[in-house]
Amino acid sequence: MCDQRNAFTMCPLCDKTCDYWNLSSACGTARASHLFDNPATVFFSVFMALWATMFLENWKRLQMRLSYFWDLTGLEEEEEHPRPEYETKLLQKKSQTEKCKKTCQDEV
Repeated sequence: MCDQRNAFTMCPLCDKTCDYWNLSSACGTARASHLFDNPATVFFSVFMALWATMFLENWKRLQMRLSYFWDLTGLEEEEEHPRPEYETKLLQKKSQTEKCKKTCQDEV
């Protein structure tokens, strides 16, 4: 396809405004597409999938090992803190129940 000696003339790509063209003019595009679309890309993708899986598993293993050695096994890593509005409402409700308990104890 990229050999200039084989001058293949190709038919127009559209009906009215396109002209005939040489096949060798698409040589750069064909080489670029072969760079990404070849049998080695299948093996490369399988290798990358296996490598990424092994890397992540080893990373998790190292993280757990360090957590054990540093005695951080009981610590929650992704503990979510409540929203400030919720904490405020909770504290208000708690103070109201304590006031109610005090008044109930005083009456008895």
